[in-house]
Amino acid sequence: MHELAAAMHKNYLAALANITVLGPAGEAARVGPWLLLDAGDDFDYFNIASVAADPIVDPGDAVETAIRWFGAREKPFRFVFRDGADRALIDAAHYLGFATAESEPAMLLAALPRAFSAGNAPRIQRVTDEPTADIYAGVEPEDSGSLDVRKAISRRALRLPGCSLFLGYEGETPVARAMGLCTGEMVGVYNVYVGERHRRRRYGEGITEAVLEDARLSGAASACLTASDLGYPLYLRMGFEPVFRYVSMWRSG
Repeated sequence: MHELAAAMHKNYLAALANITVLGPAGEAARVGPWLLLDAGDDFDYFNIASVAADPIVDPGDAVETAIRWFGAREKPFRFVFRDGADRALIDAAHYLGFATAESEPAMLLAALPRAFSAGNAPRIQRVTDEPTADIYAGVEPEDSGSLDVRKAISRRALRLPGCSLFLGYEGETPVARAMGLCTGEMVGVYNVYVGERHRRRRYGEGITEAVLEDARLSGAASACLTASDLGYPLYLRMGFEPVFRYVSMWRSG
């Protein structure tokens, strides 16, 4: 399990780095034990410091290294820690004025199934060209920022090695989307969204299954994801199990 947990975190870091550099002014840097992500002025939520190397001898000094890096750029940021493996860093961040604001379970499907139930499955399509990537970008809540920026990000994601994009349709209307990212034999499921009127109608399950099956055929053996409160019961039903939690910490103010 320890090796799979490490593979989960490696996949998560790869996803964060890719999300950051897809933006118009993103930068990902390895500094000491950290992966440090500056997503640019319009994407402060993805300004992140997360642990990329273990062990860390001096947690306080490590936390201050990340603070200095973002301070030099005058950027707000958050730490993303694992609740178990990074406990000493969490304590150091608390001491330096950071507070926990979010916590999400990291879940594992240790062995990908060879087949999924096709009963009442919605129509799922893999995104293979830029016009369809633009449609993918439009399956978002109304407050998701510039559509042009989202289109540029989706088009660039289409060309990332190991990355796959999927759309779910009701008739000819796109109502759901999800992304897969393979690192080694692990596939991470990201960017899952189902329009509010189409939830609890198997779109979340169907589009996640499409990501998993595509990854299995490409050589993946296991899958991971972080679950929202809304998605958590669904992923449990699909066989995912919680392994640890990702804790987000911001500095007060």
